[in-house]
Amino acid sequence: MALGRSFTPADIKAIAAGVTKGIDFQRHGEYTLAPSEVLYLLNESVVGKRPKAVTLVPTPFGPSAAPLPMAAAATTDASQFTRTAADVADYFKKHGRVPSTVWLGSAAVTPEAYLAALANVVLTLADGKPVPDKIDLSPAKLLTAKYVQDDNPKLWGWVIFPSDFKAPAMMELAKRQAWTIKPAIRRP
Repeated sequence: MALGRSFTPADIKAIAAGVTKGIDFQRHGEYTLAPSEVLYLLNESVVGKRPKAVTLVPTPFGPSAAPLPMAAAATTDASQFTRTAADVADYFKKHGRVPSTVWLGSAAVTPEAYLAALANVVLTLADGKPVPDKIDLSPAKLLTAKYVQDDNPKLWGWVIFPSDFKAPAMMELAKRQAWTIKPAIRRP
């Protein structure tokens, strides 16, 4: 079980390496992590500039709103990135969810792009190097959103709904909450 577990610097490094395959849930031995938990753990390990043991809090919820569109890649420096990591840590503490948009000063990026860049920073720190002077943030995709159905009138085939019922906003919210999807591990 991941909740309440203390993740060592070696665990954090393995989790960061898992992000290079995409923004998805992760399986590590006897526990699984949702993308929101991965973001929380990696971000907490960077606050203070060195990977450290981090205890997992209850699973953070996904963003409450759609992120601002990220038309192109963004670049930032080490100073701004570490200030942003502190802001994201603060946001987790106050709201218990992934921020809808991550701000690098006045530049907005998606939480997916931030997580992908954060994983690279964590891997750099785990190798004993400082936060890179230049950090690129490229658009990334939340792979767990594929487990949420697109809106379709056939989805709502219950007698209380009209035959042509649609709920696009509800399904978009469900896709944002895919940040919390992870498989359960069956125990004997």
